[in-house]
Amino acid sequence: GLIGVSVNGSELSEGGATTVSGEEGVEVEVTVQNQGESTENGVAVAVTVEGNTLKGEIDEIGAGEEATATIPLTPTPQGEVTLQVEAEPVPGEQVTENNEASYTLLVE
Repeated sequence: GLIGVSVNGSELSEGGATTVSGEEGVEVEVTVQNQGESTENGVAVAVTVEGNTLKGEIDEIGAGEEATATIPLTPTPQGEVTLQVEAEPVPGEQVTENNEASYTLLVE
């Protein structure tokens, strides 16, 4: 399940815009929790911005643990953009409603 998303260290929240500086690039940190009972390997994470999907991967997450994938947004977006964030379902995952979120980001 998707636990939290931050950009350049600023936590994002659904329903409001978060402003960040794009001067030194923009990195999205996606935190995922393994809510199952076994260790998961190769958990794929995707961030879509302006029709461009960028992917990252978390090598391993133990049962009940959290891990973070960092995905640089290249090219660096400018102005107001929408980030679609998804932790792709793992084999056998039953509940996937908590794997996706959408955020508004204002890059200055």
